[in-house]
Amino acid sequence: MDIPTTLIGALALGFALFTLALRVTNPAKLKKHERLQAVLGDKGGTIVHGVFYIGLPLAFGGFCLVSAFRGIALF
Repeated sequence: MDIPTTLIGALALGFALFTLALRVTNPAKLKKHERLQAVLGDKGGTIVHGVFYIGLPLAFGGFCLVSAFRGIALF
């Protein structure tokens, strides 16, 4: 198991889950989400924010953790 890859993966997953929880419980604290909605509209801003601040970190964190547990050092 590679420690740096594990830590980076865990941090990415933590960021994505924290952002998701904050978006569900208190979306007023997410200023970037509000700005994206102002520029792209409600639906477009929500989709873009979900993909870039939740979807990609979840996928990257999962990939890093799977790689680390398989013994592959990414960093």
